[in-house]
Amino acid sequence: MTSREAFRVLLVEDDERWRAALKTMYQAIFESFCDVDIVPVYDAEQACGQLERSSFDLMSLDILLGKKDSGDGQMTGVDVMEFAARTGNCGGVVVISGLHDDPDIEVVFENGELQKMKLVDRLVELFKEGRSTFIPKSLSMSPEDNASVIRDILPRRRLLKLAMPNRITHVGDEWTIVYKRRKATMRATGGGMKYIKYLVDERPRLCQALDIVLNTNPAQIGRFLQGHSVTIEKALEIGKEISTSTPFPYDADDYIELRKLKGQRATVKRQIRALGLDGDSDKEIKKLEERGIWIKVKIEQIEKDLEKTPWARARKHVGQSINDALARLETFHPDFCSHFAHAAGWSFSGRGGWTYQLKYNPDPPVFWLFD
Repeated sequence: MTSREAFRVLLVEDDERWRAALKTMYQAIFESFCDVDIVPVYDAEQACGQLERSSFDLMSLDILLGKKDSGDGQMTGVDVMEFAARTGNCGGVVVISGLHDDPDIEVVFENGELQKMKLVDRLVELFKEGRSTFIPKSLSMSPEDNASVIRDILPRRRLLKLAMPNRITHVGDEWTIVYKRRKATMRATGGGMKYIKYLVDERPRLCQALDIVLNTNPAQIGRFLQGHSVTIEKALEIGKEISTSTPFPYDADDYIELRKLKGQRATVKRQIRALGLDGDSDKEIKKLEERGIWIKVKIEQIEKDLEKTPWARARKHVGQSINDALARLETFHPDFCSHFAHAAGWSFSGRGGWTYQLKYNPDPPVFWLFD
């Protein structure tokens, strides 16, 4: 599994040497798996500022952050932890701290061990579903040696589990969607969820409607080829090229130009009226209206025939299947449904042939895991 977007880590550590060692560690953990965007900060105020402005998959957090006197009003990692939970802009938390091994612990907290246990309990309370862990620093070892040991304790799989990244999986007809750290499971028997997953996995590529069906539900392809010379075997063989290999008696570029002219006609009429000072404007408008009637009839003729083509049938099927899946999923995960509806859209292309294309392309990019 991998992702095309960067896995974002907020690294909160006041010690420069520790920051460097942990940054190298996280880079090594995700090397060859996905890009990792590590944002290092050295105090709680900077950390809260980052969490207020953007979202992170994981936060690596020191607790003390240079604090040696509990009465000076300085923010600590506990404040950052609480702030991250309130904003919801952090997936999981790894607390890496020397709290338990600090010689001044009795100055920092009364009954330090009890406070540490309360800290762990608070972590679990704030970041539910196993999204947090506490790892002690060994002050008898260098930061680099600590990082080497921590890397063994924190394999990539565990970090991903902590982060609870966005993911769509299924076992048979049982689908699980994780988005913004909310998990929903539902049963879906239609092709809609398969098409949604395919678009997410292929992001941000434009996917032809027939291509989506061919790659996810090939048994359905025959229904779109009825009345056409292209066989199912040929369709499966040529895949994406099917739309340019099926005869259609119109030029796609001409059709697109007609659509543009239809949209521009009203604007041109207003311009002619605004500029017509010698009485010829009515004559020009009449010509334009006659031309507009021809354009409208031609477009209607093309679109009526277009509805019978394999790619238009596939577009209708894919669109309806996705809408049906989202309508069912709305009850279980409304946030994902709203996100997908805004991030996915159809386009029509005449380049090289007639194609209906669908693309999922969220802005800003969203980190997804896929198999």
